Amino acid sequence: MIPRDAKGRTRGKVLGWYSFAALLLLCLLLIPAGASGQTPIPRDFEPLRDYIEDLMREFEIPSVAVALAHRGEVLWEEGFGWADRERWMRATEHTPFSIASVTKPITATAVMLLAKQRRLELGSPANRYLAGSEIRAIGGGPSDVTVEHLLAHTGGLPLHHHFFYDGDASEPPPMHETIARYGVQITRPGEAYTYANLGYGLLDHMIETISGLSYGDFLASEIFGPLGMHGSFVGTDAASTSEAAVRYGDDGEPLPFYDFDHRGASAVYASASDLLRFGLFHLDGEVVTGGPLLPDGTRKKMRRRHTPDDGSGYGLGWSIREDDYGYLRVEHTGGMPGVSTVLRLYPEEEVVVVVLSNSANPATGRIADAITGAVLPRFIERMREAAGARNPPATLHPRSPAPIVGSWKGEIETWERPVPIRLEVAPEGEVFVRISEHDEVPVSGIQFRNGVLTGQFPGVIPTPDALTRPHLVHLHLQEQDEELVGFASALGWGEGRSHFALSSPVLLVRSPDQ
Repeated sequence: MIPRDAKGRTRGKVLGWYSFAALLLLCLLLIPAGASGQTPIPRDFEPLRDYIEDLMREFEIPSVAVALAHRGEVLWEEGFGWADRERWMRATEHTPFSIASVTKPITATAVMLLAKQRRLELGSPANRYLAGSEIRAIGGGPSDVTVEHLLAHTGGLPLHHHFFYDGDASEPPPMHETIARYGVQITRPGEAYTYANLGYGLLDHMIETISGLSYGDFLASEIFGPLGMHGSFVGTDAASTSEAAVRYGDDGEPLPFYDFDHRGASAVYASASDLLRFGLFHLDGEVVTGGPLLPDGTRKKMRRRHTPDDGSGYGLGWSIREDDYGYLRVEHTGGMPGVSTVLRLYPEEEVVVVVLSNSANPATGRIADAITGAVLPRFIERMREAAGARNPPATLHPRSPAPIVGSWKGEIETWERPVPIRLEVAPEGEVFVRISEHDEVPVSGIQFRNGVLTGQFPGVIPTPDALTRPHLVHLHLQEQDEELVGFASALGWGEGRSHFALSSPVLLVRSPDQ
């Protein structure tokens, strides 16, 4: 989603370099002269408060809540602005916010708890725990996706999200129906990292199947209660979120309540104070009432990279950045209509940073950086050095990799029926596509990265759920055994709201008439 101001203008780069330099200066002002990593942390956060309020005005953010802990000590918790403008409800550190994908480490924690209780095995096929529904491999074969693959986004599932707004004609389908339509393993498990909301929807379904409780009830009794997260819950309807921060759209107006078919990826509400406790638990495990929830080894396993990427990647519920200006960073961010959130851990320095806001905006990451810099001096110093040595932006249209140059034909395997597709890949990087008997159109935003071709084009995926909204089509393809394999996603947008990314497998072979 691209943030816009009240007049519809794009706002993503308003602050630019000057704001970045100001951030560095303000963080350095918070650090006493001669400070090092061992220097006592200053408690005067007034410059950071000013910075947050400046960003809120610049990006018209209704409210922000922040929290910071270092070495087990809570240093700062505070709310800014209006959680609900219409009801004159101010945001505080205890206000529940929709946290979007920061839900994922919470879901992962619940799955690891079931594994600790020996009610599931991480290395077992995910299908064993899906109550008769099954993930299938591309082409309809059996899938060997494991629970651990789903936790690490390495199960080969494609891009997926589906929002259901109050007032819409449709509601979230039963999970078995979503699995039947979109539970398709595209690439070999463990081979690549592909961020998959559907995988975490499958995990919440497993939690329900194994425990006999609803996903929300399981989190409440097994995670939120023991961790003292008394303002956290799974928001399943507007009534359940009446005391929470309202989600605001790009036009500054309240968004209708919305739900998902992937609650385990996106549906939790939590306060900044609650998420700070969750982060502290993942660092030292000592905030739990009644004894350890997960052993130290399990929490460390979650924070270890499980993806094939070098240097950074994804653990089990956590994004891992092994060199964040000299520090190991374990975090999750969240972004969806009316939401932008950050939960950040620096395990070696015992730092937890939380930033929550109730609009989609680019400021939460900047606020998290500023708060981080207030307690980790070298972070700011190295950020400043990196800013002076930035690389030029990558070329959007590099030459096409030789193995995929040429003419290709095949099918988009939608859940209703196969749809013919043809692709022309030129050596210079241009790509043209034709679906069914529609005219050939160019693919825009083309990128070739790690052997994967991505781009999008105006087109139609003719399934009943995709046809409910105008949409673009996003392509994600890679060469595999002399075929192009991947997916085509219908990206639905309308009324200033994101509605869906619904992905169907694509299989292409070289056209014999080229």
